[in-house]
Amino acid sequence: MSFGLGFWAAAGAGGAAAGAYEQIATIVTTTAGTQSFTSIPQTYKHLQIRGTGQVDTGNAFGSVFNMRINGSSGTYSTHFLNGNGSSVTSSYYSASYAFEYGMRLPGSGEQPGAFIIDILDYTNTSKHKTIRAFNGMSATNTKNIFLSSSALYANTAAVTSIDLANYLASAQPYGRFSLYGIKG
Repeated sequence: MSFGLGFWAAAGAGGAAAGAYEQIATIVTTTAGTQSFTSIPQTYKHLQIRGTGQVDTGNAFGSVFNMRINGSSGTYSTHFLNGNGSSVTSSYYSASYAFEYGMRLPGSGEQPGAFIIDILDYTNTSKHKTIRAFNGMSATNTKNIFLSSSALYANTAAVTSIDLANYLASAQPYGRFSLYGIKG
């Protein structure tokens, strides 16, 4: 299954075509805990994380999971949009992690949820990092699509590590998480 984005599809200078995806690392785990990508190569234009998983909670609706860059609990701002088939909600949060209330995985007794996270211009040290995410899940009596857009990490450092965890409660994500580099 391809999740390519059309505007990255034009041919680029040198080697691979712009928009070409290369898998950097995959984490597959059946136990909960912080999932981390470390020593991220600085040779791509953008990063993408694709994942399927759950959280270790008995609650069918699961729990939120969040992201930190470079282990930093710095300033993250997130706008999110959530639709469940009968209503739509949106909100803005500023927190010490990305996607407060905007990314959710179902509980361990449900079908895994899925997400795609893009981190744009992750090596650029002259601007803050823009993050966008799409997340969906189906749990007992609940089906939700979460669109977390305009997430911002207010730091100009290049991204060298990414942690996925639940910084709000004890429920932690587990599943399959893959990191891709996107040529520019």
